[in-house]
Amino acid sequence: MKEFFETHWFLIMVLAIASIGSFVWLFVFNKEKLHAKWWEILLVSITHTLFGVLMVKFFALIEAGFDSQKAGSMSLYGGIFFMPIYYLIYAKIKKLPLGLVFDIFAVCLAFTLMMARINCFHAGCCLGKVNPETGNRYPTREIDAILNALFTCAAIILIFKNKLNCLIYPSYMMYYAAGRFALEFFRVSSSTNALHIAHIWSIVSFVIGSLILIINLYRKNRDETK
Repeated sequence: MKEFFETHWFLIMVLAIASIGSFVWLFVFNKEKLHAKWWEILLVSITHTLFGVLMVKFFALIEAGFDSQKAGSMSLYGGIFFMPIYYLIYAKIKKLPLGLVFDIFAVCLAFTLMMARINCFHAGCCLGKVNPETGNRYPTREIDAILNALFTCAAIILIFKNKLNCLIYPSYMMYYAAGRFALEFFRVSSSTNALHIAHIWSIVSFVIGSLILIINLYRKNRDETK
């Protein structure tokens, strides 16, 4: 156990920060919307982070064809694609509108993925390619973390303005996909092809996010014209 903490202390720290950030966001600003007590939100904040960790690791295993020897430590698209399972279950248990839950938890997801990318700095993984002109690596990890930070701030502002219209999560799917698609051209990959596996997931995420966004906008306009 001691060796585990000595080896993974930084990861444990960033995951703890992710859980604390989620708790502050959910409890201080959204407990009335979620109809939850403090201990429920504490439990949700911790399990949200742990479920996210499992999903990014599971998705890395999927990408490797379930070959644990070839699998990377994580693939952040596991959070994008699989966290909705957690949100669906939570909305069902609490009997809350799906759009409300997804919009609020989009902030938690973006913040958690930002912290996961910060862990990449310490782990030395997910490196950018070397810029042949400068000899320095492209700051792909830094940009990824900044993109998630910017979305977190933007989503918080929209929610404060009562812009809960089931649009934030699908917008995040599109936003993250667009940024990640561009960054992948500057990242080190085991693939020798011009397009990496993350390019494919980015396209899938953007398409799914676009379809959900269009459907939600259509329903919103339909309800407003009734």
